[in-house]
Amino acid sequence: MLNRILFKQSAMKKLLTIIALICSLSVYTANAQIGVQVGAVASTHAAFPPYDSLEKVSGAIGYTLGVFYKYWVTDHISLQPGFNLVNKRWWEELDDGGVFYITRVSMNYLELPLQVVYTTRKTRGVFVGGGPSLMFGLQGRRTVTEDGDLIEDDKIKIGSINAPEKRLTLAVNVMAGYTYKRFLTSLNYTKGLTNQPVNDADHGNVSQLTLRVGFLLGGQ
Repeated sequence: MLNRILFKQSAMKKLLTIIALICSLSVYTANAQIGVQVGAVASTHAAFPPYDSLEKVSGAIGYTLGVFYKYWVTDHISLQPGFNLVNKRWWEELDDGGVFYITRVSMNYLELPLQVVYTTRKTRGVFVGGGPSLMFGLQGRRTVTEDGDLIEDDKIKIGSINAPEKRLTLAVNVMAGYTYKRFLTSLNYTKGLTNQPVNDADHGNVSQLTLRVGFLLGGQ
């Protein structure tokens, strides 16, 4: 008899635990959304040598794609971690007496931002946000063409003489944008805080300006 009572109590506790987990999950899901986003990345600093090695290569337009998780703390404030692939590019054209040399540099990074975002209205309105970001350098490529013909093609390895930056960079990110129901667009600025160039070294992690469009799944 006692064993039966203890068994019922144990079963009741398990049932209550499961109910509590389901309720917690329901609340958790109701206050959270997963989003996908793509965008264009502008490198806002010059880096890497051009064909004549006299100056730095100017920033060009790369791309980014990623996912983010939006957890609503209140109806106006949310926490938004993300995971992005960021491709940054530089481009320079040299006219050497009618012969055109074009230097192109491409660098890839993984970016993990964590932002606090304020939105005027939950499903429609202006939002602003900011927070820290971790950038992890992958690798890159530098090419030079002469009148369209490839004459140089070099891989750039993070930590090498061509890109002496360390793999991990702590950065700060700020953004502003507009959301309409499940669609959003934002303008982001990212500035590296650690692992920055000294003595005219070539780093790709200094700063970037990103224009993104995204779509929210689930939740609200």
